[in-house]
Amino acid sequence: MIEVATAAPRVTMVGAHLGAGASFYLSMPEVRAAVPNLLFDTAATSLLYDSGTIARLVATAGAERVLFASDFPLRRPGAELKRTLEGLDAGDAKAIAGENARRRLC
Repeated sequence: MIEVATAAPRVTMVGAHLGAGASFYLSMPEVRAAVPNLLFDTAATSLLYDSGTIARLVATAGAERVLFASDFPLRRPGAELKRTLEGLDAGDAKAIAGENARRRLC
């Protein structure tokens, strides 16, 4: 994902399931700066990662890179939204719950 996003910097890309782990490379400042066009959705995070993963990603890369995704019909959207936003401040929660998608994809 990082390589593709770097090759096409004007294209907004969304890595499903937190980019299959690519989101964790954003802890490196040089990677974070190289791919401002790369976003990540939260689908399947409750199956793949621990409950603090989204908060850590927000602290590292910023809430503006995270889009809520429920992985419906495999998961219950309401429960997934609650779990995704747990521990985040109101501004970050609002951004992830829908504002980021509206701003970046519409």
